[in-house]
Amino acid sequence: MAFFMPKRACKTIEKKDNTEREETMLSETTTIYLNGQWQEAHAANARNYQPTLHAGNGVFELIRAYGTENGPAIWQGKAHFERLRYSANRVHLELPYSTAELASITAELLQRNQLENAFIRAVVYLEPT
Repeated sequence: MAFFMPKRACKTIEKKDNTEREETMLSETTTIYLNGQWQEAHAANARNYQPTLHAGNGVFELIRAYGTENGPAIWQGKAHFERLRYSANRVHLELPYSTAELASITAELLQRNQLENAFIRAVVYLEPT
């Protein structure tokens, strides 16, 4: 099972003496990518948000996106996606997406949620039977 969601949006406010960050959590209109389908987060199966998802049989990457003049840029995207594929393979989890497809999914996730500055949680896990 592959699960991509924006973990939180980040809005950065710069001041003369320092930089502060305001963070906003998911809203009811947040779109996620789950097993090849786009869906609204509130309509997705609740077990996808349980803490055991992140501590059980699975692997994850937390990916940072930054706003640029040309739209959002995914920081070290290729390295993140290659590491996610490698980790999934090492624990015998199928991840049926290439590195380029993972980058495309992440870019579309940002676009669908109208985010530029954000963290994205990419998770591959074994669904309970």
